Amino acid sequence: MKRNWLAYLVIFSLALNLGTISVMAYLHYQNKKEEMPPLKKRPPSLGQVFRELHLDRNQKQALGQLFPEHRREVEKLRRELAQKRLNLFEMLRASEPSPEMITAMIKEINTIQCKLENELARFLLALKKSLRPEQQEKLLAVIGQRLIPRLGRMGLQCPPNYRPWLKGHRPGPGFHRGPPGGRGPG
Repeated sequence: MKRNWLAYLVIFSLALNLGTISVMAYLHYQNKKEEMPPLKKRPPSLGQVFRELHLDRNQKQALGQLFPEHRREVEKLRRELAQKRLNLFEMLRASEPSPEMITAMIKEINTIQCKLENELARFLLALKKSLRPEQQEKLLAVIGQRLIPRLGRMGLQCPPNYRPWLKGHRPGPGFHRGPPGGRGPG
């Protein structure tokens, strides 16, 4: 009889220990799951957007004429920009870098970046001319989804009239916070 009682006690103790370990593992896993940030859904690429715009034959033809020139210009400017950045890096690595030469190289980089922005604006304006209003809105919504979360990461506040574009998009930290630190004047 004593042996049976002892066997039951050992089995009960093992079950209790196993249950405790299981609960601790479950709670530990749940805490880790809560700490992990949710995966952000990437906005669709422009190629996906063009497919979703349901372009008619004339619009596809207009895009076919605009896009190759735009792509060539962007690739040329990006290569030039990469080369200038590499040159700047080499200047910075020198034992005694010249501040004047570095400043001049930075101005060259800024000029190329400005050309890149101008090319993008030129392409979008030309593209908008061939789109219907609802297609323009969809295209601008995707561009807004790509641009506006970046603003939030930089501590800038999104203008209220852009927020409707972000249906279903959860902004990053600091998106609506305003100035860094979340406090305004006073």
